Parts: sequence; C-alpha cells; structure tokens
Amino acid sequence: VAYDDAARHLDAVLSFMAPDRGRCELLLEAADAHMRAGDVATAQAYCHEASELAQRLGESGLVVVAALAYDEANWRAACYGVVAEQLLRGALPLAADHIQRARLRAALARAVAFSGRGDEAAALGDEVLAEARKLGDQSTLRMAFQAVQFAPWTPTTLERQVATARECVALGRAHDDPEWEVW
Repeated sequence: VAYDDAARHLDAVLSFMAPDRGRCELLLEAADAHMRAGDVATAQAYCHEASELAQRLGESGLVVVAALAYDEANWRAACYGVVAEQLLRGALPLAADHIQRARLRAALARAVAFSGRGDEAAALGDEVLAEARKLGDQSTLRMAFQAVQFAPWTPTTLERQVATARECVALGRAHDDPEWEVW
C-alpha cells in the first residue's frame, strides 16, 4: 500500500513539473514506486519518458539511470526485452566509469535473454561476471550474477549454472545479504 500511495503522490506532482532535470528525476522516482506497487506498464512508460527527456537535456547520467530502471521493471514482469535492450545499448556509450558500464552490460545480458537470444545472453553474462569479479564492486557483482541466471538453463549449461548459483548464495551469506541467496 505504501508504494501505491507514493506512486499516486508522485504522479500528482509530475503534472506541475517543467521538462527539466527535476522532472526527469521525479519520473524515475515515480517509476520505481509504480514498479514496486506492481504497475510495471506505468513504470516502463515513465522510464522511457525519462530517457527521452534526459537525451534532449543532454543528461547522460540520467539516460543511464533510466535505461537501468526500465530493465529493472521489465524483467520483474518478464516482458519481452527488445525495448530494454535498445535503451541499454543507447546508454552504454554514456557510462561514466567501468562499474556503470558493467552494470549496463549485465542488464543488457538480461534484456537479451528476454529477447529470446539465450546463447548471446549467456556469453555476455559470462563476460560481465568475469568483469565484475575484477572490478570488486559488490553491487555490480550481484547484478552480474543475476544476469547469468537469466540465460536459459539447458542440459549442457546446468552444471555451470548450478555452480554459479551456489557461488552466489555463498557470497550472499558472506556479505550477510539474504537477497543474494535468492539468486
């Protein structure tokens, strides 16, 4: 109920906002509230609007945030990933650093999986997982583990994916992060 209320209040404020950076940031806050309330379609629409506005304003950081937010809403609803893929590919050249680039690539691997290209998703996921391990950023590593798990599970990949899932659980326990254990 709290996310529903937050979404409603943020929606009301949006109607008063000029098309500037503040509106873009509020669109992303409202998208998050809608996503958490289960209204993925509105979350996606707000992320898409935020991405377009950020591009017009030349706010590359917000283009990246909007692409990642769109993908977050998209996979939670198990929607077809082509729009998420387009937004993420458009945001990749705008990454501010290696960590942000790895996060975009992890999200891209997931979007590619939801676009029905499992082999490509698996290859990209493996690359991103190796990259995230080198970077040593726990949040990026967690996102990379998630991406790998979205690649199709087949008899030929099962052993590797189970090992990856076990490693993810072990890292979650080591970092006292129960959400990692879900993956």
